[in-house]
Amino acid sequence: MVNPADKAATVWDKYFKRQRHPAVLSQLISEAEMMEIKTYLRDHAADSEQPISAAIPQ
Repeated sequence: MVNPADKAATVWDKYFKRQRHPAVLSQLISEAEMMEIKTYLRDHAADSEQPISAAIPQ
């Protein structure tokens, strides 16, 4: 599970730049989808004005 608020915006940028994700995402999603994901993570990162963390249902 990915929680945007787990990292600061610059850390998310580094995460994708260094390809820290567990799969080859370019084979799974389009470049446009990747940009949407990155934008969402940056917009809701821990240091953003609107941090969001995923809620785990009980």
